[in-house]
Amino acid sequence: MNSIKKLVQQNQDKHNSIHEQIAKLKESLSDTQIRAKSFSIRSPDRPDMRSSNVDVFNRLRYSTTSECDGVKLHELSDSLSSDLDVTADTTFFHQLKTNIKTESHPQRQKRMQIINNITVMGFNILYGSCRTSTQHFWENRRSAVVQIIQSYSPDIIGVQEAVYWQLDYIREHLHLYSQYGSSRNGFYNEKADEFCAVLYKKDKFRVVQGETFFLSETPELVSKSWGSVFNRIATAVKFEILASGKQFWFFSTQLDFSSDEAVRCNQTQVLLERMQKLNAEGLPVVLSGDFHSPSFGPAHQKLTQEGHLRDAASKAREVGKISGCSIHHFDQQASQDQEDFEKFEKRSHYDWIFSDPNTDVLSFEVCTDTYDGVQPSVHYPIIAEVKFQ
Repeated sequence: MNSIKKLVQQNQDKHNSIHEQIAKLKESLSDTQIRAKSFSIRSPDRPDMRSSNVDVFNRLRYSTTSECDGVKLHELSDSLSSDLDVTADTTFFHQLKTNIKTESHPQRQKRMQIINNITVMGFNILYGSCRTSTQHFWENRRSAVVQIIQSYSPDIIGVQEAVYWQLDYIREHLHLYSQYGSSRNGFYNEKADEFCAVLYKKDKFRVVQGETFFLSETPELVSKSWGSVFNRIATAVKFEILASGKQFWFFSTQLDFSSDEAVRCNQTQVLLERMQKLNAEGLPVVLSGDFHSPSFGPAHQKLTQEGHLRDAASKAREVGKISGCSIHHFDQQASQDQEDFEKFEKRSHYDWIFSDPNTDVLSFEVCTDTYDGVQPSVHYPIIAEVKFQ
Protein backbone atom coordinates (compact mmCIF):
# COMPACT_ATOMS: atom_id res chain seq x y z
CA MET A 1 0.00 0.00 0.00
CA ASN A 2 2.80 2.39 0.89
CA SER A 3 4.55 1.65 -2.40
CA ILE A 4 1.36 2.53 -4.31
CA LYS A 5 1.05 5.80 -2.39
CA LYS A 6 4.68 6.53 -3.14
CA LEU A 7 4.14 5.96 -6.88
CA VAL A 8 1.04 8.17 -6.84
CA GLN A 9 2.98 10.90 -5.06
CA GLN A 10 5.85 10.64 -7.55
CA ASN A 11 3.43 10.92 -10.44
CA GLN A 12 1.76 13.93 -8.82
CA ASP A 13 5.13 15.59 -8.27
CA LYS A 14 5.99 15.00 -11.90
CA HIS A 15 2.81 16.63 -13.12
CA ASN A 16 3.26 19.52 -10.70
CA SER A 17 6.69 20.08 -12.17
CA ILE A 18 5.23 20.11 -15.68
CA HIS A 19 2.61 22.66 -14.64
CA GLU A 20 5.35 24.84 -13.16
CA GLN A 21 7.21 24.72 -16.49
CA ILE A 22 4.02 25.65 -18.31
CA ALA A 23 3.47 28.61 -16.00
CA LYS A 24 7.02 29.83 -16.61
CA LEU A 25 6.57 29.47 -20.36
CA LYS A 26 3.31 31.42 -20.28
CA GLU A 27 4.91 34.09 -18.14
CA SER A 28 7.85 34.43 -20.54
CA LEU A 29 5.46 34.83 -23.43
CA SER A 30 3.68 37.65 -21.59
CA ASP A 31 0.43 38.47 -23.36
CA THR A 32 1.00 36.03 -26.20
CA GLN A 33 -2.02 33.85 -26.73
CA ILE A 34 -1.29 30.20 -27.31
CA ARG A 35 -3.72 28.01 -29.16
CA ALA A 36 -3.06 24.28 -29.12
CA LYS A 37 -4.24 22.08 -31.93
CA SER A 38 -4.91 18.36 -31.82
CA PHE A 39 -2.43 16.22 -33.66
CA SER A 40 -2.49 12.85 -35.37
CA ILE A 41 -0.55 9.81 -34.31
CA ARG A 42 0.85 8.21 -37.45
CA SER A 43 3.39 5.44 -37.74
CA PRO A 44 4.41 3.36 -40.77
CA ASP A 45 4.95 0.47 -38.37
CA ARG A 46 1.49 0.90 -36.80
CA PRO A 47 -0.96 1.58 -39.67
CA ASP A 48 -3.89 0.59 -37.45
CA MET A 49 -3.11 3.32 -34.91
CA ARG A 50 -5.91 5.83 -34.51
CA SER A 51 -5.53 9.59 -34.36
CA SER A 52 -5.75 11.03 -30.87
CA ASN A 53 -6.22 14.38 -29.21
CA VAL A 54 -4.05 14.93 -26.18
CA ASP A 55 -3.48 17.60 -23.58
CA VAL A 56 -0.42 19.10 -25.18
CA PHE A 57 0.56 21.28 -22.25
CA ASN A 58 0.55 18.38 -19.81
CA ARG A 59 2.36 15.99 -22.07
CA LEU A 60 5.04 17.65 -24.14
CA ARG A 61 8.43 19.13 -23.59
CA TYR A 62 9.08 22.44 -25.24
CA SER A 63 11.66 24.41 -27.15
CA THR A 64 11.45 27.75 -28.90
CA THR A 65 12.83 28.71 -32.29
CA SER A 66 13.75 32.33 -32.86
CA GLU A 67 13.55 32.19 -36.65
CA CYS A 68 9.96 30.94 -36.85
CA ASP A 69 6.76 32.64 -35.82
CA GLY A 70 5.88 29.90 -33.41
CA VAL A 71 6.88 27.53 -30.67
CA LYS A 72 7.79 24.04 -31.78
CA LEU A 73 6.96 21.39 -29.23
CA HIS A 74 8.47 17.96 -29.62
CA GLU A 75 9.67 14.79 -27.90
CA LEU A 76 6.85 12.93 -26.20
CA SER A 77 7.21 12.40 -22.49
CA ASP A 78 7.54 8.85 -21.21
CA SER A 79 4.05 8.97 -19.74
CA LEU A 80 2.50 9.89 -23.07
CA SER A 81 4.38 7.12 -24.86
CA SER A 82 3.03 4.68 -22.31
CA ASP A 83 -0.53 6.02 -22.45
CA LEU A 84 -0.69 5.81 -26.24
CA ASP A 85 1.22 2.53 -26.53
CA VAL A 86 3.67 3.85 -29.11
CA THR A 87 7.22 2.80 -29.79
CA ALA A 88 10.36 4.88 -29.40
CA ASP A 89 11.04 4.92 -33.12
CA THR A 90 7.78 6.71 -33.85
CA THR A 91 8.41 10.41 -34.47
CA PHE A 92 5.87 13.10 -33.57
CA PHE A 93 5.91 16.81 -34.20
CA HIS A 94 3.42 19.44 -33.13
CA GLN A 95 3.55 23.17 -33.64
CA LEU A 96 1.69 25.80 -31.65
CA LYS A 97 1.00 28.98 -33.59
CA THR A 98 1.79 32.11 -31.63
CA ASN A 99 2.41 35.78 -32.22
CA ILE A 100 5.89 35.75 -30.66
CA LYS A 101 7.37 37.42 -33.72
CA THR A 102 5.57 39.63 -36.18
CA GLU A 103 6.77 39.46 -39.76
CA SER A 104 5.86 41.69 -42.66
CA HIS A 105 4.19 39.98 -45.60
CA PRO A 106 7.29 40.24 -47.86
CA GLN A 107 9.51 38.78 -45.12
CA ARG A 108 7.20 35.84 -44.55
CA GLN A 109 6.76 35.29 -48.28
CA LYS A 110 10.54 35.19 -48.77
CA ARG A 111 11.03 32.76 -45.88
CA MET A 112 8.27 30.47 -47.12
CA GLN A 113 9.82 30.42 -50.59
CA ILE A 114 13.09 29.17 -49.10
CA ILE A 115 11.25 26.59 -46.99
CA ASN A 116 9.46 25.32 -50.11
CA ASN A 117 12.77 24.70 -51.92
CA ILE A 118 13.76 21.02 -51.77
CA THR A 119 16.53 18.89 -53.24
CA VAL A 120 15.61 15.55 -54.80
CA MET A 121 17.91 12.75 -55.89
CA GLY A 122 17.36 9.83 -58.24
CA PHE A 123 19.68 6.92 -57.52
CA ASN A 124 19.77 3.40 -58.98
CA ILE A 125 22.04 1.78 -56.40
CA LEU A 126 22.33 -1.60 -58.26
CA TYR A 127 20.77 -4.63 -56.62
CA GLY A 128 22.89 -6.00 -53.82
CA SER A 129 23.12 -9.59 -55.04
CA CYS A 130 24.83 -8.62 -58.32
CA ARG A 131 28.11 -10.59 -58.37
CA THR A 132 29.30 -10.26 -61.97
CA SER A 133 32.52 -8.58 -60.82
CA THR A 134 34.09 -7.47 -57.54
CA GLN A 135 33.19 -3.87 -58.40
CA HIS A 136 29.53 -4.89 -58.20
CA PHE A 137 29.81 -6.43 -54.73
CA TRP A 138 27.67 -4.46 -52.30
CA GLU A 139 30.16 -4.87 -49.47
CA ASN A 140 32.81 -3.15 -51.63
CA ARG A 141 30.71 -0.09 -52.51
CA ARG A 142 28.13 0.33 -49.75
CA SER A 143 30.28 2.87 -47.91
CA ALA A 144 30.53 4.94 -51.11
CA VAL A 145 26.73 4.88 -51.46
CA VAL A 146 26.36 6.28 -47.96
CA GLN A 147 29.09 8.87 -48.50
CA ILE A 148 27.65 10.25 -51.73
CA ILE A 149 24.23 10.66 -50.10
CA GLN A 150 25.86 12.35 -47.11
CA SER A 151 27.84 14.62 -49.40
CA TYR A 152 24.84 15.97 -51.32
CA SER A 153 22.33 15.60 -48.46
CA PRO A 154 19.17 15.46 -50.61
CA ASP A 155 15.84 15.98 -48.87
CA ILE A 156 14.20 13.11 -50.78
CA ILE A 157 15.75 10.20 -52.69
CA GLY A 158 13.99 8.06 -55.27
CA VAL A 159 15.91 4.78 -55.07
CA GLN A 160 15.82 2.02 -57.68
CA GLU A 161 16.99 -1.62 -57.57
CA ALA A 162 17.33 -1.47 -53.80
CA VAL A 163 17.05 -4.76 -51.91
CA TYR A 164 15.67 -4.51 -48.36
CA TRP A 165 18.98 -5.19 -46.60
CA GLN A 166 20.65 -2.49 -48.72
CA LEU A 167 18.00 -0.03 -47.53
CA ASP A 168 18.58 -1.24 -43.96
CA TYR A 169 22.27 -0.43 -44.29
CA ILE A 170 21.60 3.05 -45.67
CA ARG A 171 19.11 3.90 -42.92
CA GLU A 172 21.41 2.51 -40.22
CA HIS A 173 24.16 4.88 -41.34
CA LEU A 174 21.97 7.84 -42.30
CA HIS A 175 19.61 8.34 -39.39
CA LEU A 176 18.01 11.45 -40.89
CA TYR A 177 16.05 9.34 -43.38
CA SER A 178 12.90 7.26 -43.19
CA GLN A 179 11.70 4.89 -45.90
CA TYR A 180 8.45 4.38 -47.80
CA GLY A 181 7.50 1.73 -50.36
CA SER A 182 6.93 -1.97 -51.01
CA SER A 183 8.87 -4.44 -53.15
CA ARG A 184 8.11 -5.85 -56.59
CA ASN A 185 6.44 -8.75 -54.79
CA GLY A 186 4.18 -6.39 -52.89
CA PHE A 187 5.75 -6.70 -49.43
CA TYR A 188 7.27 -3.97 -47.24
CA ASN A 189 9.97 -6.20 -45.72
CA GLU A 190 10.69 -8.49 -48.67
CA LYS A 191 14.29 -9.65 -48.19
CA ALA A 192 15.12 -10.83 -51.71
CA ASP A 193 13.30 -8.57 -54.15
CA GLU A 194 13.87 -5.01 -55.30
CA PHE A 195 12.25 -1.74 -54.24
CA CYS A 196 11.69 1.62 -55.88
CA ALA A 197 11.78 3.07 -52.40
CA VAL A 198 11.48 6.68 -51.33
CA LEU A 199 13.86 7.90 -48.61
CA TYR A 200 13.02 11.22 -46.99
CA LYS A 201 14.27 13.43 -44.18
CA LYS A 202 11.87 12.68 -41.36
CA ASP A 203 12.44 16.01 -39.62
CA LYS A 204 11.35 17.93 -42.71
CA PHE A 205 8.40 15.99 -44.15
CA ARG A 206 5.25 14.19 -43.10
CA VAL A 207 3.81 11.35 -45.18
CA VAL A 208 0.17 12.18 -45.89
CA GLN A 209 -0.61 9.33 -48.27
CA GLY A 210 1.23 6.81 -50.37
CA GLU A 211 1.27 3.52 -52.24
CA THR A 212 3.35 1.24 -54.41
CA PHE A 213 1.60 0.20 -57.63
CA PHE A 214 2.48 -2.01 -60.59
CA LEU A 215 3.17 -0.78 -64.11
CA SER A 216 0.86 -3.34 -65.66
CA GLU A 217 -2.73 -3.81 -66.82
CA THR A 218 -3.66 -4.45 -63.16
CA PRO A 219 -1.75 -1.80 -61.15
CA GLU A 220 -3.19 -2.82 -57.79
CA LEU A 221 -2.15 -6.48 -58.15
CA VAL A 222 1.32 -8.03 -58.16
CA SER A 223 1.69 -8.42 -61.91
CA LYS A 224 3.51 -7.68 -65.15
CA SER A 225 2.19 -7.17 -68.69
CA TRP A 226 3.14 -6.71 -72.35
CA GLY A 227 6.18 -8.97 -72.13
CA SER A 228 7.97 -7.08 -69.37
CA VAL A 229 10.94 -9.09 -68.11
CA PHE A 230 10.21 -8.24 -64.45
CA ASN A 231 7.39 -6.86 -62.37
CA ARG A 232 7.84 -3.10 -62.58
CA ILE A 233 6.61 -0.74 -59.90
CA ALA A 234 6.34 2.88 -58.90
CA THR A 235 6.18 4.24 -55.36
CA ALA A 236 4.06 7.35 -54.89
CA VAL A 237 4.18 9.48 -51.74
CA LYS A 238 2.18 12.57 -50.90
CA PHE A 239 4.37 14.69 -48.63
CA GLU A 240 3.75 17.71 -46.47
CA ILE A 241 6.59 20.10 -45.66
CA LEU A 242 6.40 20.44 -41.88
CA ALA A 243 7.65 24.02 -41.77
CA SER A 244 5.14 25.39 -44.28
CA GLY A 245 2.31 22.89 -44.70
CA LYS A 246 2.98 22.76 -48.46
CA GLN A 247 1.97 19.41 -49.99
CA PHE A 248 3.27 17.68 -53.11
CA TRP A 249 3.61 14.25 -54.73
CA PHE A 250 6.89 12.40 -55.25
CA PHE A 251 7.24 9.29 -57.45
CA SER A 252 10.11 6.81 -57.78
CA THR A 253 10.07 4.22 -60.56
CA GLN A 254 12.04 1.97 -62.89
CA LEU A 255 10.81 0.93 -66.34
CA ASP A 256 11.69 -2.43 -67.87
CA PHE A 257 14.85 -2.90 -69.93
CA SER A 258 13.07 -4.94 -72.63
CA SER A 259 14.30 -4.34 -76.16
CA ASP A 260 10.69 -3.61 -77.12
CA GLU A 261 10.00 0.12 -76.69
CA ALA A 262 6.26 -0.63 -76.60
CA VAL A 263 6.72 -2.22 -73.16
CA ARG A 264 8.10 1.01 -71.69
CA CYS A 265 5.48 3.10 -73.48
CA ASN A 266 2.68 1.02 -71.93
CA GLN A 267 4.32 1.21 -68.51
CA THR A 268 4.65 4.98 -68.90
CA GLN A 269 0.96 5.24 -69.78
CA VAL A 270 0.02 3.41 -66.57
CA LEU A 271 2.33 5.70 -64.62
CA LEU A 272 0.70 8.84 -66.06
CA GLU A 273 -2.84 7.54 -65.50
CA ARG A 274 -2.11 6.60 -61.90
CA MET A 275 -0.40 9.92 -61.32
CA GLN A 276 -3.47 11.77 -62.56
CA LYS A 277 -5.80 9.65 -60.42
CA LEU A 278 -3.79 10.12 -57.23
CA ASN A 279 -3.21 13.82 -57.78
CA ALA A 280 -6.78 14.94 -58.38
CA GLU A 281 -6.01 18.05 -56.30
CA GLY A 282 -3.44 19.24 -58.82
CA LEU A 283 -0.56 19.41 -56.33
CA PRO A 284 3.06 19.82 -57.46
CA VAL A 285 4.65 16.63 -58.78
CA VAL A 286 8.24 15.38 -58.89
CA LEU A 287 9.06 12.10 -60.66
CA SER A 288 12.44 10.40 -60.39
CA GLY A 289 13.60 7.15 -61.89
CA ASP A 290 15.56 4.89 -64.18
CA PHE A 291 13.50 4.95 -67.37
CA HIS A 292 15.80 2.93 -69.65
CA SER A 293 15.05 5.65 -72.16
CA PRO A 294 17.21 8.47 -73.52
CA SER A 295 15.77 11.92 -74.11
CA PHE A 296 14.87 10.98 -77.68
CA GLY A 297 13.22 7.71 -76.61
CA PRO A 298 9.43 7.17 -76.77
CA ALA A 299 9.02 6.82 -72.98
CA HIS A 300 10.79 10.12 -72.28
CA GLN A 301 8.80 11.87 -75.01
CA LYS A 302 5.53 10.44 -73.70
CA LEU A 303 6.22 11.85 -70.23
CA THR A 304 7.12 15.31 -71.49
CA GLN A 305 4.54 15.62 -74.27
CA GLU A 306 1.46 13.66 -73.21
CA GLY A 307 2.21 13.91 -69.49
CA HIS A 308 3.16 17.59 -69.69
CA LEU A 309 6.08 16.98 -67.33
CA ARG A 310 9.29 18.97 -67.57
CA ASP A 311 12.69 17.33 -67.69
CA ALA A 312 14.76 18.91 -64.92
CA ALA A 313 17.98 18.54 -66.91
CA SER A 314 16.70 20.75 -69.74
CA LYS A 315 14.64 23.19 -67.64
CA ALA A 316 17.06 23.92 -64.80
CA ARG A 317 18.21 27.51 -64.35
CA GLU A 318 21.68 26.23 -63.51
CA VAL A 319 23.28 23.00 -64.74
CA GLY A 320 26.19 21.65 -62.72
CA LYS A 321 28.46 18.73 -63.56
CA ILE A 322 27.31 16.73 -66.58
CA SER A 323 28.98 13.37 -67.23
CA GLY A 324 29.42 11.44 -70.43
CA CYS A 325 26.62 9.14 -69.32
CA SER A 326 24.30 8.43 -66.39
CA ILE A 327 24.92 4.69 -66.51
CA HIS A 328 28.62 3.86 -66.81
CA HIS A 329 28.94 0.15 -65.85
CA PHE A 330 32.12 1.06 -63.94
CA ASP A 331 33.79 2.30 -67.12
CA GLN A 332 36.55 4.56 -65.80
CA GLN A 333 36.77 6.60 -69.01
CA ALA A 334 33.04 7.24 -69.00
CA SER A 335 33.26 8.39 -65.41
CA GLN A 336 35.96 10.91 -66.30
CA ASP A 337 34.23 12.40 -69.34
CA GLN A 338 32.71 15.81 -68.70
CA GLU A 339 30.47 16.97 -71.52
CA ASP A 340 28.50 20.07 -72.34
CA PHE A 341 24.75 20.13 -71.99
CA GLU A 342 24.02 19.64 -75.70
CA LYS A 343 26.01 16.40 -75.79
CA PHE A 344 24.39 15.30 -72.54
CA GLU A 345 20.96 15.61 -74.16
CA LYS A 346 22.04 13.56 -77.16
CA ARG A 347 23.74 10.75 -75.28
CA SER A 348 21.95 7.69 -73.90
CA HIS A 349 21.08 8.88 -70.44
CA TYR A 350 18.46 6.74 -68.73
CA ASP A 351 18.05 8.42 -65.34
CA TRP A 352 15.80 11.46 -65.19
CA ILE A 353 13.99 13.81 -62.85
CA PHE A 354 10.72 15.37 -64.03
CA SER A 355 8.42 17.96 -62.50
CA ASP A 356 5.10 19.60 -63.28
CA PRO A 357 5.22 22.83 -65.35
CA ASN A 358 4.51 25.08 -62.35
CA THR A 359 7.44 23.81 -60.30
CA ASP A 360 10.60 25.84 -60.80
CA VAL A 361 13.79 23.80 -61.33
CA LEU A 362 16.67 25.77 -59.84
CA SER A 363 19.55 23.40 -60.57
CA PHE A 364 20.44 19.97 -61.94
CA GLU A 365 23.61 17.91 -61.63
CA VAL A 366 24.99 14.44 -62.29
CA CYS A 367 26.90 13.26 -59.20
CA THR A 368 30.09 11.67 -60.52
CA ASP A 369 31.96 11.50 -57.21
CA THR A 370 34.10 8.50 -56.29
CA TYR A 371 35.38 7.59 -52.83
CA ASP A 372 38.88 6.13 -52.57
CA GLY A 373 38.50 5.22 -56.22
CA VAL A 374 35.22 3.39 -55.62
CA GLN A 375 32.12 4.25 -57.64
CA PRO A 376 28.91 3.77 -55.65
CA SER A 377 26.90 2.10 -58.44
CA VAL A 378 26.72 1.45 -62.17
CA HIS A 379 24.46 4.53 -62.29
CA TYR A 380 25.41 8.03 -61.25
CA PRO A 381 22.96 9.67 -58.88
CA ILE A 382 21.25 12.74 -60.34
CA ILE A 383 20.11 15.64 -58.17
CA ALA A 384 17.89 18.67 -58.69
CA GLU A 385 16.75 21.55 -56.54
CA VAL A 386 13.13 22.51 -57.11
CA LYS A 387 10.96 25.31 -55.78
CA PHE A 388 7.23 24.92 -55.26
CA GLN A 389 5.00 27.92 -55.88
